Amino acid sequence: RFLPGSAFYEKGRALAKDVAELLKVPAWSGGGKGMMGAVTQGGKEGGQPVGAIRISREASDVPGKAPPGNNPLHATTVFCQFMASRKMGLTDAGMRVKETDRTAFVALPGGIGTLDETVEILVLQQLNKLGTNYEVPVILMNYQGYWDGFMKWLESSEKFGALKRAEISALKICNTNEEAVKFLAEFYKIKQ
Repeated sequence: RFLPGSAFYEKGRALAKDVAELLKVPAWSGGGKGMMGAVTQGGKEGGQPVGAIRISREASDVPGKAPPGNNPLHATTVFCQFMASRKMGLTDAGMRVKETDRTAFVALPGGIGTLDETVEILVLQQLNKLGTNYEVPVILMNYQGYWDGFMKWLESSEKFGALKRAEISALKICNTNEEAVKFLAEFYKIKQ
């Protein structure tokens, strides 16, 4: 997957650091390697705790062996047997109960699991079932056009009447970290 030193990993790590410094809130990730590791590193570098919601056997773990133990970089680690449980936990972590809560769902480049988790958030938003008291931004980090195919699919869905863009109004596409940080600062009215 995307390893430390790769362009996507380093951009994701830098973004996690910047968002942690801006919002001053803990980060949550899937707790694994690759881009999940980038979020862990960046969140810690930004001075905030990072929680992990892991699947008992990630695709990158060795089949038949127990999952790795707690990562000392994580403030807490929760293990789930199924992806659905993790999605519920990550969704819950992003809720805004009070207007002053600052959260965001940020989708970095990833695989099928990332796509699944991202679509889950968009579906819950579309159906007004996200369960949050206040709007939560959903950001796709479109590094090097990574999410272009997904955006084309959303456009087709809208064109054929399967989706109204207003139903996923919190979705923001950002091509750079600077664009994402600026968007979050404006969304939460934070002076930089």
